[in-house]
Amino acid sequence: MIPIYIPEDYKEMDLNRLVAFMKEFDFATIISWADQKPIATHLPFLIEQKGDTVEITSHMARANEQWRSFNETEEVLIIFQGPHSYISPKFYDSNRSVPTWNYASVHVYGTPHIVTDDRATLELLRKTIVNYESSFENAYNQIPMEHKSKLAKELVGFEINVTKIEGAFKLNQDKSTKEQERIAQALLSSEDTAISGIGKLMRENLGF
Repeated sequence: MIPIYIPEDYKEMDLNRLVAFMKEFDFATIISWADQKPIATHLPFLIEQKGDTVEITSHMARANEQWRSFNETEEVLIIFQGPHSYISPKFYDSNRSVPTWNYASVHVYGTPHIVTDDRATLELLRKTIVNYESSFENAYNQIPMEHKSKLAKELVGFEINVTKIEGAFKLNQDKSTKEQERIAQALLSSEDTAISGIGKLMRENLGF
């Protein structure tokens, strides 16, 4: 796949920061190809980092035809979209500035491997439950295996062999520190989490 266009100033190369971002915004979009057409599904993803290796897993309904397009020799793309916001030129020093849009996103490329074992699929489901609602694990464990086995056959679990991770964090890096601080402060005051989230990332980028 053709890599995402990222101007040099906006490239995020820190793997730890990228993984933390992916974990925070883990409801992502997986894109693959079927009959020369793109197909996408929005899914929660589990992300684990082991040194320089990142493991990504998820599952979808077996009725979802996208999994049939998965091929271990062809890459898929997973997009983790973070906060974003319109940026007014009123915050800039120059009166010749124009509006822009700040955002943060991570693109992950990799080859998919379908989990074919029902027990492995159920373990993936258990990990997903524990990740989002650990207090439900005991109740899940009490569900009869017969019912779980039926559930496993309705799902398709998969793992992604990650080949590349690209981060685009457009946070007004082309402006002065003073301007960036001014913008971040204004964004942080918003009740809209998408807007205040960008303000938070801008402050982190400035070292605050």
